[in-house]
Parts: sequence; structure tokens; C-alpha cells
Amino acid sequence: MLKNTTTIILAAGSGSRMLSSLPKVLHKVAQQPLLEYVIKLAKNCSEEVITVINKELASHKSFNKLINNYKTATALQLKPLGTADAVKSAIEYVKSEYTLILYADVPFVEESTIKKMWEKKSDLVVLGFEHFKDKQYGRIVVDERNRPIKIIEKKDAKEEELKITLCHSGILLIKTALLKEFLDKVSNNNNSKEYYLTDLIEFVYKHKNLYKSSLIKTPDYNEIIGINNKSQLAYVEGILQEKLRTSLLNKGVIMIAPNTVFLTPTTRIEKDAIIHPFVFFGPNVWIGSDVTVLPFSHLEGVKVEKGAIIGPFARIRPKTEIKENSKIGNFVEVKNTVLDKDTKVSHLSYIGDATIGKNVNIGAGTIFCNYDGRKKYHSTVGNNSFIGSNSCIISPIQIDENVLVGAGSVVTQDIPANHLAIARVKQKNIKKRI
Repeated sequence: MLKNTTTIILAAGSGSRMLSSLPKVLHKVAQQPLLEYVIKLAKNCSEEVITVINKELASHKSFNKLINNYKTATALQLKPLGTADAVKSAIEYVKSEYTLILYADVPFVEESTIKKMWEKKSDLVVLGFEHFKDKQYGRIVVDERNRPIKIIEKKDAKEEELKITLCHSGILLIKTALLKEFLDKVSNNNNSKEYYLTDLIEFVYKHKNLYKSSLIKTPDYNEIIGINNKSQLAYVEGILQEKLRTSLLNKGVIMIAPNTVFLTPTTRIEKDAIIHPFVFFGPNVWIGSDVTVLPFSHLEGVKVEKGAIIGPFARIRPKTEIKENSKIGNFVEVKNTVLDKDTKVSHLSYIGDATIGKNVNIGAGTIFCNYDGRKKYHSTVGNNSFIGSNSCIISPIQIDENVLVGAGSVVTQDIPANHLAIARVKQKNIKKRI
């Protein structure tokens, strides 16, 4: 963490190029909102975080949930008058010596890069990169000592200036007193009639006898890539998925067809786990060693312990724990349930809101009827019990140890230990009338 530093995250842009009713910064990459990546970085790098937002974000339920979860402050930019105006909306709340400027649509900046900016010990540090193809970025002009002189925005750049390959990421680390001095003087004398934060670089250079400015270059363009439309969103999804897969492979995870496996930043998989093709991991998944996840399975919010087998075609929903050597088979859905060791749910079943003991066998087609239209109810199955195929457990039910439930039963009452329960209509054979 950088001492005596506040991060201002700029998130008030309209995001019109996304062509979406969802605010741009709430679009997800690897199942996590763009803004959340930046908030996590800011929390790791600074003592305080302020997110500059517009009215649309201020009233958005998902945004407010995110902000409350991370306990970060907000500042409202009433009109989209440019990046300098956005910073001005938040600057009155900044009390620290340094201010770090980040962007909500630039989600992959590394903490190590911010640390390198800090180590420059300058009044202003600019983060740049070399790019030879894309012309969407502002160009950085430097002097013979590699100090940034000014930044030319793309809209204002002449053809000759666009040949400059040193580009500006937008990310800055600056002394707060200097930033406040600049914001009091910034103008909108440009083609867009906006207040550009990038004018800060020229302002500082003109006062180079008073202030020291520096340039840091990142060699990885993907680290500072910005997201403005859904094509770019899809592109960075591919970049991040490849990064996440490589990280797990390097830690000893076996992926038979890595390009078909989708992960999140909160996916944790231990070595020697085997992940088959076409598996999707949602947020907050932990997979133990020697676990096998078979094709076309979907897991989120689940903990799977050593030696368990999941799938194929299984769906494991949040708040589920699968203990050692248990098995969830094909076309089985499990939610908010603990399955203890050596338990099997092999075929075509739904287990919701339940605690299942050790060495339990739940037959094909079993349903835990846990919802009455208004409330969810919990059921328990004791160790060494056997639930016959095509049974319905009408929760809440307590099934004790060593119970056998006959196939096709509709269980509406608790079952004591060491009992056989059969709850079905007696069969009648009636001769046909011809």
C-alpha cells in the first residue's frame, strides 16, 4: 500500500459506445464487473478510495451494492465536462499527500506497476506504453531527458503527431497540492470543449523548475487496455481467460482442453485436479486436489474437497460443499447443501437446502422439495442412508441414520434411524375391459 495516498477512480463516463442499458463499468469480464477490478487495485494501493460517478450509476442497485461491499466513497459529476472536471468533483475530499488517478474501464493494471510509479518519488508520474497500431490513445511528447512535456489527445492530434508511438494510459500519480493548483487553472480551450486532465502534464512541465515529472512505461499493452465497446469487452475476456488458465496450469492443475474452460479471478483449483472440456466456473469456487470435473458442468460458490467427482452435465450452485470422495453425477443440481464424505448423487436429481451425511446414496430422480412459494426449508439425511429413485422429500424433513426410503416415495414426515420408509399408493392391477 502507498502511504498517504488517495485513489480517485473515474467512472462517470456515459459509455454510449457499449450500446447497452447497463452502465459500462458494470459490464463483466470473467464474471466480475470492470469497476470491481479497479476498486480492488485501489484498495491495495491506497488508504482511501473515491469513485467519481454520474447520476445513472448513483441510482443503480448493483453499483450501490458493490460500493457498500468495498466501503468506498463516491463523488458525483453532474455533467460530463471532461476528466479534469471529474477529478474536480472529488478533489475536495482528498486529504492525503498524493493522489492516484485510475479509470473504471481500464481494469487490468498491475499493483507492481503502481509501485514502480511510486518509487519514482516525483511530483507527477505518468504511465505510458509503446503502441504502433491503435490510434485511439493520446500521444506523449517527451524532452531529451525523457520527461513528459505534454499529451496530445487523439481528437486534437495532427497527422504527424499521430506517428508518435509513445501513448498515454491516463493513469497518473501526483502530489495532491499540485493537482489542486492545476484544477483551479485548467481550461476547455480544445476541439471538444472539455476540461482535460491530460493538460496537467504540460502545466507541470512549464513549471519544471518547481516540480519534478517522470515517465514510466509498461511493456504489456494488455495491462492498460481500455474497454469502450462490446468488441473490446469480448477481446479482454479472451486475454484474461488465457491468463487465468495459464496460472492454474503452472500450479499443477490438469486441463484437458484449456481453451474450453472458463474461470473467474476467484476460482481456486489445487494441483492434480482434472478439469475436462467445457466446464464453467462462476465466482468463489474452490476445487481440492485430485477432484475430477467432467464435461459441461457449471459450478459457482462451491467448495469441492479431495477426490470428489463432479458431472458430466452437473450444476453446483452457491453455498454448497462437496466433501471428500463424494460424487455428483450427470444432470444433478445441488444448491445450498453440504454432502459429507463418500456420498453419491449420481443421476437426474435436485438437492436444495439440505445436509447430507456420510456414505449416503441418493437415487435417480430424487427431488428435495424445499420451496413452498414463499419460504425455503431445510432437510437432513443421516449417515449410511439410502434414498430410492424417484423420491420426493417434502422439506423440512429429518431423516436419521441407516434409513432406507423406498423408490417412488413422497416423504412428508421425519424418519427415525434404522427404519424403512415407503410412502406411495398401493399398486392395483385391474383387468382391461375389451
